Amino acid sequence: MAKRTFSTLEIFLIFILVLMTAVTVALLSLLFITSGTIENHKDSSFPSTQSSTASQGSTITSGSTTTQAPPVISTPEPPLFQNFSGYRIGVGRADCTGQVADINLMGYGKPGQNARGILTRLYSRAFIMAEPDGSNRVVFVSTDIGMVSQRLRLEVLNRLQSKYGSLYRRDNIILSGTHTHSGPAGFFQYTMFVIASEGFSNRTFEYMVTGIVKSIEMAHKNMKPGKIFINKGIVEGAQINRSPSSYLQNPESERARYSSNTDKEMVVLKMEDLNGAELGLLSVNSGLRSRALYFYDLNFFFLFCLVHVAVKIDAVFLLQLPMLQGVRISVSADMFFSWLQVVLFPACRVEGNLLQISRVLSLYVALSLGEVVEVTFVGANPKNSAENQTHQTFLTVEKYAAASATWQIVHNDASWETRFYWHKGLLGHSNATIQWYIPDTAQPGSYRIRYFGHNQKQDFLKPVVILPFESTSSTFEVV
Repeated sequence: MAKRTFSTLEIFLIFILVLMTAVTVALLSLLFITSGTIENHKDSSFPSTQSSTASQGSTITSGSTTTQAPPVISTPEPPLFQNFSGYRIGVGRADCTGQVADINLMGYGKPGQNARGILTRLYSRAFIMAEPDGSNRVVFVSTDIGMVSQRLRLEVLNRLQSKYGSLYRRDNIILSGTHTHSGPAGFFQYTMFVIASEGFSNRTFEYMVTGIVKSIEMAHKNMKPGKIFINKGIVEGAQINRSPSSYLQNPESERARYSSNTDKEMVVLKMEDLNGAELGLLSVNSGLRSRALYFYDLNFFFLFCLVHVAVKIDAVFLLQLPMLQGVRISVSADMFFSWLQVVLFPACRVEGNLLQISRVLSLYVALSLGEVVEVTFVGANPKNSAENQTHQTFLTVEKYAAASATWQIVHNDASWETRFYWHKGLLGHSNATIQWYIPDTAQPGSYRIRYFGHNQKQDFLKPVVILPFESTSSTFEVV
């Protein structure tokens, strides 16, 4: 029988397999050692509290002498609904919408699940709470994104440090995502997320970082003396468990800790200035966000923090682990790929031309409350507008004011009543459809819809330039 020999390729593959196995074993060993160290540290960090609690009213024995220790009189806990004064509070909100087309949506892990328009804008909302002298402060930021990546957090910290020094640091800034799946993807540094998001998007990453930093800067500038109130309660009928059968697979001892398969408790932190004017709310709950946030935004500032599971607060907020410098370098390295589509030049059509309207709109056509107005224009890729928007909106719904003979804006693309759809065609052609769901609160009168966009133009042997354009529908009546 001939002796079995391995080819060079086979030897190389066997070597790679052995090497990968060794690396895996080493990493698992390191993980177990590290986790054990952390647990031991956590267990040993609270011995005095546990021992003092156990010794209250206990018997102390020394040799043959036994004495009864006097009972320790504990001070009653302050009520939960305690209002505090003397803080300095700052709030800020900045747009971080970025691309609304040709970008994968976060959290689906599905190629082709790309944005094609806008219902409402995405914002970063920042709160700063500080002691009266400003020496001790904390920043909480809630951003309309799926979640916060490590690379995103590091870049925000770097930019704040370059402007404010050590005032805002890793240990006093909390960045939170509202877990929306209607926001863009492509801002994670991990390979699995990069693949699922159709690549890393530097543009999306920049929009998010800029919006978060700007909201913190606004809150920093707007700081004023104020009071903080806290309250909590049970909210029924506002959320469901999307997989009750999976929840039943948890141990009975675990399920016995809770009264329901969802967290119905809602904790609210309300902030006011010294005159009693509301500055905003911070809500921690498991199901209230999105449209509720929009309604609160109409009047004042509001933040939502989504909670999916029971969270141990000391593990989340008190355990501060340093990040290795090597990890920082790899996270910051610009070595991610992207297969997002590039913008093609439109071919021989004038952007903004009115293509069609859902009905013949004229001054003599009467629309009723609750109806939908739909207008379609020759469009341009919304990517062109992300960095160049001057109106910060793709659309406006305007009402004619006879007294001043001017058009007044009543809605834009951040309004819940409007929809903006972008339809991509061939050879760079595209259309933009705008819908307005006429609300019951609409005042009778003459209305029109305007569309704002940007198109690319390039003359022979010259660089590409971005040019703004706008278009207006015909006037129609709401009765």
